[in-house]
Amino acid sequence: MLNRYFALLIALLTLLACSSCVPESGGAGAVPTQAADRPLSYAEVFDPSTDFDDRFGRGFANIAETEDAYYFALSGRLYIYFYDKHTGEYGVLCGRPDCTHDADPGKANTECGGYKGCWGGTTMNKKGDRLYYLGETDRTSSNIGCALYSMALDGSDHRKHFPLNCDDRFAPQRFEIHRGKAYGTNYYCSIEQAEPKSFYNVVCWDLGSGDLRVIYDRVMGGENIVSPWPCVSYFGKHVYILDSYPTSGAEAGSNSIVEIFRWDTEAETLEQVFSSGDNGLPGVDYTMWVEAENRLILAPMSRGGSDEHPIYALENGGLKKILSLTEKMSVRLVGGLCVGFDFRKDHEKQVSIWDLDGRSVWSGTWDLDIIAGADPDCYSISAIFGDRNDLYFVYEVRGNETVSAKTCVVKYDLRNAGPTAKVLCIVEDPSAQG
Repeated sequence: MLNRYFALLIALLTLLACSSCVPESGGAGAVPTQAADRPLSYAEVFDPSTDFDDRFGRGFANIAETEDAYYFALSGRLYIYFYDKHTGEYGVLCGRPDCTHDADPGKANTECGGYKGCWGGTTMNKKGDRLYYLGETDRTSSNIGCALYSMALDGSDHRKHFPLNCDDRFAPQRFEIHRGKAYGTNYYCSIEQAEPKSFYNVVCWDLGSGDLRVIYDRVMGGENIVSPWPCVSYFGKHVYILDSYPTSGAEAGSNSIVEIFRWDTEAETLEQVFSSGDNGLPGVDYTMWVEAENRLILAPMSRGGSDEHPIYALENGGLKKILSLTEKMSVRLVGGLCVGFDFRKDHEKQVSIWDLDGRSVWSGTWDLDIIAGADPDCYSISAIFGDRNDLYFVYEVRGNETVSAKTCVVKYDLRNAGPTAKVLCIVEDPSAQG
């Protein structure tokens, strides 16, 4: 009998030892799993091989990142620029040794490897080992005069994929590639039956066929003919669309009607997930960041005529205020952070950073000395990107009699006690003066 119990004990110990050899989940290449009571976060659903990197969304510029470099498409610039992480070198993305690149700001150097044309700075994406962008093509009765192109990461091997066959109402001002489709966010004005109208829409093009599909469309007239563009965020298989426009009546100019929709890229269906109602929410020009499956952060970028500047969390269908700003600031939402800034003329330049639970991360005077030679009151910000580790500010500097106009991209490392700045790219335009 004793030998029998001893044999059972040995078998049990062997079983326990074998079970301890099972590898833990969450290692390299592991597929994230979801506990029944824990919705997935943005980091868990993000697939860099197929998804748009939402750290670099919602701004009038484009940034793409690899292990070795950053790539930039800047509003109003004709070329794609790069920053080499190993050498610190930056410039036009072109490998031709005899090329003058962007040396002549008054002339388009179409032979340069980094040339992309004049379709704005919000239409470049990285997909795999190529950069995709919108460039010029012949305008026809069905084509708005642009096509989807791509180039290798060294600026070589330019390819034309398909023309954008649509009318001007769907000409994209933003263009982002996510899970096999290219999504455009658009604004267009025209006269319809002797009345001015504004068209706001979100559309997508199939990357294989070039076919166009309208996902969301809003037409405005009367007192609300001019209103903010829809804000788009990408979260796994879903594309979120936030639309905001001024209320009428007593709250006009102070409140915004806010509606949020979710497009399922697999089922190809659109559902509304939030509406503020006709009274709206305080502030104007709303933006958002999708933090998790059950948590979406939304905030007005400006308080407008409102006395309040709130930051909200939409959690499990309910809206709660996580922060209310007392200072007069502009606000942007990035990956895991809320960034407020006050760059008004004759004011000390202030930046405040909070996490998405409303706790202060950093606040203080913003050092602009790293971009030397410009009047600090000549700065404006065209984009803020990033996450809890790094922020990217895109500055537009107006020129004067002694200083050229320029666009500057600066990275701020947040890992230490205070933001540490590094210039990633400066593009000067001697022909433009304030």
